[in-house]
Amino acid sequence: MKRQLLALLVIAMPLISASTGSIKGHVTDAATGKIIVGVSVVLQKTSLGASTDIKGNYKILKVPEGVYTLTATRIGYMPATIKKVKVKAGKTIAVNISLKTQKVEGEAVTVTASRPLVSKDITTSKQSGSSTTVDGGKTLAKEPSSKEGAESPPGDPKKLSHPRPSSPIESEESEILEDESMYYSEDEDLSTESLDLRDMEMAPPPGEPMPSKTRPAPPKSGGLKAGFADDNQQFNYFLNFLNRYRSVVISYTYDISERIHLMLKDNDGKSLPNVDIKIFDHNGSHVLDEGKTYSDGSYFIYPAEIAADDKTYYVGYTVDGLYQTVLVKRNGPRNVNIKADKSRELLSKVPVDIVFILDTTGSMGEEIRRLIATIDMIHMNLTALSSQTLIRFGMVLYRDKDDKYRTEVVALTADINKFRGALEKVQAGGGGDSPEDLQEALHEALRGVDWNEDGLRLGFVITDASAHLDYDQEYTYISAALEAKKRGIKLYCVGTGGLDLQGEYVLRQISQLTYAKYLFLTYGQETGENTGGVTGSVSHHTGSNYQTDKLEAIIMRLAKEEISNFSDEPMEIDEGYFEADKVDHETKEVTLSKLFKEAIANLIDYSTLKIEDSRKLGVLPIHAKTKDAELSAEYFLEQVQLSVAQNRQFVLIARKDLQTVLDEQKLQLSGLLTDDQTTRIGEILGADLLLSGELYRKDGGYELFLKLIRVETAEILAVTKIVIDKDLGL
Repeated sequence: MKRQLLALLVIAMPLISASTGSIKGHVTDAATGKIIVGVSVVLQKTSLGASTDIKGNYKILKVPEGVYTLTATRIGYMPATIKKVKVKAGKTIAVNISLKTQKVEGEAVTVTASRPLVSKDITTSKQSGSSTTVDGGKTLAKEPSSKEGAESPPGDPKKLSHPRPSSPIESEESEILEDESMYYSEDEDLSTESLDLRDMEMAPPPGEPMPSKTRPAPPKSGGLKAGFADDNQQFNYFLNFLNRYRSVVISYTYDISERIHLMLKDNDGKSLPNVDIKIFDHNGSHVLDEGKTYSDGSYFIYPAEIAADDKTYYVGYTVDGLYQTVLVKRNGPRNVNIKADKSRELLSKVPVDIVFILDTTGSMGEEIRRLIATIDMIHMNLTALSSQTLIRFGMVLYRDKDDKYRTEVVALTADINKFRGALEKVQAGGGGDSPEDLQEALHEALRGVDWNEDGLRLGFVITDASAHLDYDQEYTYISAALEAKKRGIKLYCVGTGGLDLQGEYVLRQISQLTYAKYLFLTYGQETGENTGGVTGSVSHHTGSNYQTDKLEAIIMRLAKEEISNFSDEPMEIDEGYFEADKVDHETKEVTLSKLFKEAIANLIDYSTLKIEDSRKLGVLPIHAKTKDAELSAEYFLEQVQLSVAQNRQFVLIARKDLQTVLDEQKLQLSGLLTDDQTTRIGEILGADLLLSGELYRKDGGYELFLKLIRVETAEILAVTKIVIDKDLGL
């Protein structure tokens, strides 16, 4: 399997192009004069930017000659804008910036149309995605041989720069007046020596304590509030996240851009967990991939990784001693239900292993204390479930190779008193260079822990640091994630305060590959996405697609969801939705425009298929389910079309062209279409995707369901629900 390491190649070349220069400077607190770490400094209308280091310094390299506007942003401070920054070829201009503190207040809301909560959203392949169901039937005489010659991952990653954040809305503005004394020769050595944080004065965000080590320490709180996002549900969003930041982080790659989601069910439609699955090539002679199904019967195939040339695969599985295969097409539906001819046997007690893979360096004190304080509550909640469980807890503690210990394993035990005693002995200490040896910790978690084979296996990685990828370790975090996938182990990664983009990128890769969710501590900050890496920040890039709660509550909820898959009464997840109310100072059109823009963006984010730019989209008529909703259906359709037309990812097919096809096919404007009719209409129009809607009249308003449909297979890629005030309709 391909495992490529993204790294900056260093080759013999001139230091700079003859037509570029640089910008450098430092950022300070306007009131105290202390330096500020983690400030994002970017050039507007470019992809160039940098973040201030532990000295408060930044430097933007290889800037084309010209005049620019510079912006600086940091949570807790007013954004600053510096105009007329003139860059000269072969020169470095010094631009020092001071930021004023800012009190964060709530923004007036005109439309409740933020992205739905991930954990509640019906826009998921699990709840609403179309799928193909196939019955097992073809029996092989024997299992083919395993694939040989897997490539080992490369090492020696190199450090890269930080990404350009989004531009601020409001700012303090100033101008740079040209002065030759501000410029430096590019040949000048502008490197900085290392500096111990204890020897310097830094300005933390207003009201926050001084950090005690390189990674800023999180503020004290009465409970660790966390958010979580599901990158397997918001799959297209996650692909865009990976692509956006791939060139500015150090990472190992695993190509997930193509994904086929298998769901193994019994003859009653119940999930079949822990079933051994093998993926064979087109002629069934070689094993390309293998593993165990997760608790809900899921297994994922990534064709670009396992066999780039194969167009079909055989999926082999064994139930009740019978080995069967089914054929899966690479370009077929993204979700495939496989129905096995058997009834699921319920376990009298479900074995549940929970392993905490815990960063124990100096900045992790609060997280450790909170886990100690809540472990009994977690245990009681999980053992009190109607589904009988056998709960075991274990730990892998890790720091770095030069610390008191690199890793320590606390064996799985069903004795909560024994585990609590071990947990109470854990103390935060060491660290200091930000990256820690996460890869060795994952190696111990997968190879040094005696996981059960018949039940549920959950790992929780909790850290505020990125992983060392410069140790030339053969067993990488991708190796660990793939082994966990093979063994049906989910690795929920928790990014705590101060985690930078580098760390987030790796943690989200691990979580996604193991069919788990990415968690992040918010410390009360719920202001949306940012670059992370600073005290009090939200270390995430999930937009509004997340839900917050206390960390222990999220851990319990996730575990309960998984356990419920082993019972005949799976846990119900509340559905989420967009909601829009009439706003007195806004027209209907303005309010609905905001609403539908969010809804369309949500459909794109949650698509089970990657949505490339400029995909041809046809908007089908919205079907009114009741007579009194017909006028509103037509009105909402017009607003939806306007929103689609404004989305750069789509090329909208004209409505008159769509109506012509409907007439030719003798289909009613308001009628619902079959899969065959949908495919035929899409093919005639030359569309890649279709958007359809169903409108219900409810007490107090309307409920609208929008579906994004893939023409090639007629499958539903994403669905979203919208609740609309009656005053916004006709």
